[in-house]
Amino acid sequence: MEIVEAEFIPQFLEKMLDGVAYCQMVFEDGNPIDFRYLYTNPAFHAQTRLGSVAGKLVSEIIPGIRRSDPVLFERYGRVSSTGKSDSFEIYVEGLGDWFLVHAFCPKPGHFVATFNVITKSKEAEFRIDHLAKHDLLTDLPNRALFYDRLSNAIARARRNSKAFYLFLLDLDDFKPINDLYGHKAGDIVLKNVAGRLISCVRTVDTVGRLGGDEFGIILDWVRGPTDAKVFAEKFIARLSSPVTVGNADEAHIGVSIGIASYPESGEEIDTLLRCADSSMYEAKKQGKGSYAFYRRQASDPTGAHWVNVDGALLLDDRHIDNDHKAIAEYLNKINVSVRRDESVELLRKLYDEMIDFVVRHFSTEERLMEECQYPDLIAHKSDHAQLIKDAERLRTRLLQGGEMFVLQALKDWFVIHIVSFDKPLADFRRRVE
Repeated sequence: MEIVEAEFIPQFLEKMLDGVAYCQMVFEDGNPIDFRYLYTNPAFHAQTRLGSVAGKLVSEIIPGIRRSDPVLFERYGRVSSTGKSDSFEIYVEGLGDWFLVHAFCPKPGHFVATFNVITKSKEAEFRIDHLAKHDLLTDLPNRALFYDRLSNAIARARRNSKAFYLFLLDLDDFKPINDLYGHKAGDIVLKNVAGRLISCVRTVDTVGRLGGDEFGIILDWVRGPTDAKVFAEKFIARLSSPVTVGNADEAHIGVSIGIASYPESGEEIDTLLRCADSSMYEAKKQGKGSYAFYRRQASDPTGAHWVNVDGALLLDDRHIDNDHKAIAEYLNKINVSVRRDESVELLRKLYDEMIDFVVRHFSTEERLMEECQYPDLIAHKSDHAQLIKDAERLRTRLLQGGEMFVLQALKDWFVIHIVSFDKPLADFRRRVE
């Protein structure tokens, strides 16, 4: 058995702050099943809290590690068999820590790993990520995370030919609570409402706070409108009990609920939200503590007409309007392709064609801005650059199952860019012509 003796170890390895391990991989039928420690430096022991390991198999030192951390074996096995270096972050359950690892192959069947424990920084990263995606008061998913969950629900339902229900809830009589008892009492009520709603649903469902006194709920795997009705009545009953605020004061609230279903009400994020919002206002017309289902109208847009350049999006500028209509057509084609579950190759082709067209459109806009000496040229070009960067990033998400999230993001930036940047440009061009 090969064990590296101390006199052959370069002294700098002994003094390194990074943990270092030189190991021999053990294979069975070509698969990495274990590895033996041949050398470890003092920092290895300080970071892993392991005692003497020289000559021992990792499975002897940490029983069950093959089962708990298979990715570690896959990574080290690939390095020692292919000779290709690798760098990665990994949580090693057998040690209870996160590590940043750099591994290389000094000779066939062997690997050297240098590493640092990064548990504290990963925990900080997770906390920051959690704060970015959750409401600070209730700790429920915020609007951005809720939309992401809604995108995932659409994708699951489409793949499995299932329906799901979206509930939008608006609290009745919430404003008087703030007026009578103060905003601290309002916060108590909102946190109480969040807890009550969570108690009504299953772990597979999503409850989010969308802002103010508005909440959203995604119910997966609901069998039909009868079950959805049962949930709506449960929400109303659960929120009808008073909430104690301050010195035994009781705040009385209620809730109005709008319900939309996939795919009956719509098949896109914004369509479902619009339908649920519309039905919520129908519920409010019925009186407090009511709910209403959205019923699709003949005038509702179909997937082929999901994005339309009309009304406020028409700028009365032939060059720009024609390009915008072409981009809208691409978005609608991609939407139809997604809804029909067409091939990834076709989806990639349509998306790449759209981005190529958008790049040409931006080039045309920038030429027009230069010709008319548009004063906001730099800001406008900067937004173009950011949109292209976002589109390239979203392309990866599109091809990995996040189709509806990507479509909604693309539609949103398309509409926002027209209103915020292209409309002022069109107005300026008309003034100077």
